[in-house]
Amino acid sequence: SIGLAILFNQNASSGGTDIAARILYKYHSLDLGKGLFIIDFFIVVAAAFTFGIEKGLYALLGVIMYSFTIDYIIAGIDTSHHVTIITRESERVREFIINELDRGVTIYTALGGYDRQERPVLISIVKRREYIKLRDYIRSLDPYAFISVQTTHKVLGEGFAPLD
Repeated sequence: SIGLAILFNQNASSGGTDIAARILYKYHSLDLGKGLFIIDFFIVVAAAFTFGIEKGLYALLGVIMYSFTIDYIIAGIDTSHHVTIITRESERVREFIINELDRGVTIYTALGGYDRQERPVLISIVKRREYIKLRDYIRSLDPYAFISVQTTHKVLGEGFAPLD
């Protein structure tokens, strides 16, 4: 299951039922693991008539386990981080995100609820490894910065997965 998840994450194929699962993914946005489950379920049902119900149930259990494992691993591999940053060094952080991480950044002005001061807020979506670099950089610049991080499982667009 782990090997298949890595294979699928690289847009490769094992040449089996995963080709049909990829077609389901492309046209119906069905996760690869779930697509494999649907296709392999029918194969297991047919095999159960041939080899017996007990063997069919064991095969079905295996199909369930690897289908969900594949989706779980792919979701973990593909995670990105939606990062919101408030810092006194917003211009330097903006330049770091653009020039060092090669990512986009959105900036808007927010009013602090406690001190009623306007300050820039930076938002960017970065890969897991890039987040570590960004966090360490911000920590070195401004130990009082505020960083909010949300895990994002699907990011479409330039620098991430294609929109199609």
